[in-house]
Amino acid sequence: MIDDTAWRARVKVEHPILGRLSAAMTAKPAVTPESQGTAAWSIGHAGEARVAEVLASCEGICAVHDRRIPGSTANIDHIAIAPSGVYVIDTKKYEGLVEARDAGGWLRADFRLYVNGRDRTKLVDAMSHQVEVVRRALDGEASGILVQPVLCFVDANWPRFRRHILSVRGVTVLWPDALAELLNAVVAATFDTGVVAETIARVLRPA
Repeated sequence: MIDDTAWRARVKVEHPILGRLSAAMTAKPAVTPESQGTAAWSIGHAGEARVAEVLASCEGICAVHDRRIPGSTANIDHIAIAPSGVYVIDTKKYEGLVEARDAGGWLRADFRLYVNGRDRTKLVDAMSHQVEVVRRALDGEASGILVQPVLCFVDANWPRFRRHILSVRGVTVLWPDALAELLNAVVAATFDTGVVAETIARVLRPA
C-alpha cells in the first residue's frame, strides 16, 4: 500500500521548495491497496519532480508545470520558456536502453524510438498534439515563437560510448542533465520569457 502521508513528509524533506509545492498540488490517491494505476501514478510523479528540479536550476528559464489539455483529462507535464523558444516536455520514468532505430528500407528511412527493446514511437507521435495545444495558447503577439517537443527519460540507459541527444520524427529525446544543457544554451531572447509564461499559465489551467 502507498502511505500517502509518509510520501508527502519525505518529499518535503528531500526537496524543501519543490517538494512542498508538489505535495500541495498532488491529489491523494484514492485506491488502496495499491493498484497498477496507483503505482504508475507514484512512479510518474517521481520522474516529473526530477525534471521540475532541473528546470528550477536553469537560470533565465521560466517553467509552467502540469497543465490540463483543454477538452481532455490528459495533461502536459512541463512547459519551459527559454530565450531560444518554448519547450513542451513529456517526462517518462522508464528503465532500459533508449535508442533510435531505422526500420525503413533502402529507399525510405523510418526512424523509430525504442526503449528496453520495445517500440515506443507512439510516445513521439503523441507529442504533436501537445505542441499544437501550446501553440494555440500562444495565439496572438507570441504566435511566432518556436515551440519544440521534448521527451525526457528519467532513469533510462543510453549507449555508453555514443551518449548523445536523439531526434526522432522532429522530437528531441534526452535525459535530465542534457535537458539542462539544452535550455542553458546562450541565445539572445527576442521575446519576454516571463510574459510568455504568464500567458501559458493563464490559458492552460492546472491539471
